[in-house]
Amino acid sequence: MAYQFPNSQAMPLGTRSVAESMPQERLTFIRKVYSLFFVSLLLAFIGGAACIKTGGFIWFIQHPIIALVIYFAGVFVVQAVSRTPGINAIALFAYAVFTGAYFSLIALASYLMTGGSLVQDKVTRELVLSGGSWNLSIQAFGLTLAVFGGLTLFAFVSRKDFSFLGGFLFMALILLIGLGIIAMIFGFPSQGVEMLFLVAVTVVMCGYVLYDTSNIMRRYPTNMAVSAALAIYLDFIIIFIYILRILMEMQRR
Repeated sequence: MAYQFPNSQAMPLGTRSVAESMPQERLTFIRKVYSLFFVSLLLAFIGGAACIKTGGFIWFIQHPIIALVIYFAGVFVVQAVSRTPGINAIALFAYAVFTGAYFSLIALASYLMTGGSLVQDKVTRELVLSGGSWNLSIQAFGLTLAVFGGLTLFAFVSRKDFSFLGGFLFMALILLIGLGIIAMIFGFPSQGVEMLFLVAVTVVMCGYVLYDTSNIMRRYPTNMAVSAALAIYLDFIIIFIYILRILMEMQRR
């Protein structure tokens, strides 16, 4: 999603794409990508839980523009060091912790809308959650696992090359980002339009799962496991957030 693939002549000496590599090298690359991906998800969960527990989410509420800039800039930082062993994994994991903390705001909102409350303990000064339910977040995570896992499995089993989706997905994403910015300023004209927007983003990101998984199987250079893991991590986390927002909209009706 975020990586521009060079042609074979432009690749650094000694670097081969996954499709050009030996079977064992290909398998090692894929295992590394998904190992990095699963560790990133775990760290995102830890970052989100810690942010809620310590009250760190207040910083994100007070500095939304800075947080948004860090969110987007982080992608470029991880890509910039993606070929540097050790540092690339640290950058990916740090970004995962940050995004987990950043998006914990939405999970917390889903908890509070079920009747929950957030108060500070007078003795320990820790924030305590009570009276609500994490069911919406759990349901969203389960649905995301099912959707992401099903699409990933389909891409691997079918062996179909979904790289042709790249141009369409990119244009659709740019359009949706533009609409999202407009909605942030002026709001959505109706709940129906907002729901349609949420579904559209989810569908586009599902397309990116197919596209990125296909590239992991064929186009990534074998020394770019961190970039590949970042791509599918972003796919997963964005699908999760938008499925959760859909569930929250349904809860409000």
